[in-house]
Amino acid sequence: MQKKIKSTQIIDSLAEMTRHQDREIIEKSLLKTINELMPSLELRLFKVKKNPDTSEFSLHLLSYAVGNNINIMDMKVDFKMMPQALQIGITEAILQEDLQQVSDHKQHFIAYPVSNKDNQVFALLLQEYDIIHSIDAPRYTYGLLKIYSNYLDLLRITQTDKLTGVLNRETLDTEITSVLVKNTVNQQMGVHTHKRKEDADSYWLGLLDIDHFKSVNDQFGHLFGDEVLILVARTMEKLLRDHDSVFRFGGEEFVILLNASGVQEANGAFERIRRYIENYSFPKMDNLTVSIGVTEINTQASTSEIIGEADIALYYAKEHGRNKTSMYAELLQQGLVSKEATGAIVDDIELF
Repeated sequence: MQKKIKSTQIIDSLAEMTRHQDREIIEKSLLKTINELMPSLELRLFKVKKNPDTSEFSLHLLSYAVGNNINIMDMKVDFKMMPQALQIGITEAILQEDLQQVSDHKQHFIAYPVSNKDNQVFALLLQEYDIIHSIDAPRYTYGLLKIYSNYLDLLRITQTDKLTGVLNRETLDTEITSVLVKNTVNQQMGVHTHKRKEDADSYWLGLLDIDHFKSVNDQFGHLFGDEVLILVARTMEKLLRDHDSVFRFGGEEFVILLNASGVQEANGAFERIRRYIENYSFPKMDNLTVSIGVTEINTQASTSEIIGEADIALYYAKEHGRNKTSMYAELLQQGLVSKEATGAIVDDIELF
């Protein structure tokens, strides 16, 4: 016999889900809520990345729930390894932007696409069930997913720099703290999770500064300077992977937070950005360069200590010709900088 879902359950669930700002906690709360309303054998929430030029897409598993056990991750899924019925159902759900019921032998699924304010599917919930306990449950689940999408849009506004569209400085502090906590817990538990290159448990922070930006504003005006900032931000977003992030730190400074398997991969990623900008044809300008200071996030005492290390490396890069990527640990090992050093560049850029 199918049970009726009480309105108080819905209200309590919404209150729980929307009282958080951390995306991972929101996703946990979402899956917990859906499982309570419509008990499932398994729930899987995917991030959907669509190719704007074709109908192709890729899936990244963000979280999954089996009973009360909810796990958070960011793992690319080999879509072609799924059963054919699931492939067809998921594809139709994404392209038609509507839920699809799928059966494969004795397994039963519902695929729910999740769209943003621009009507673009950015996520998909796959629910495996043995029996639908309420006739209204799928409709309520779909409604919760729409609220989840709207709430993420609202959070994105508060977490985004208004000029460049990348994440803002306040959000950076939260992200670094999250990595520090994760690293500290892993160290205490003796956990090492270098399973695959893209799942590497090594985080790096790069502080990027546009060289001679003051002269850009002086020569071409602040409106053109703003366009340069936007182009640089778009370039970084284009070159980084889905699980890496860009933040506007202030003025002409940006912070890049990325996941890498080691110092060589991290240095290669930052160098790729530096070289791309160096060779990019900006309007009205012969060329534009950036300097980058990089440090690994380990178990430092605070966010300010991490940024301070990157700042020291950035200061060194600017002092030694600009248009360079400097790694803090290497400079420290070679005796070229000290932990007591401070970024205090006095030139035509700024004081920091």
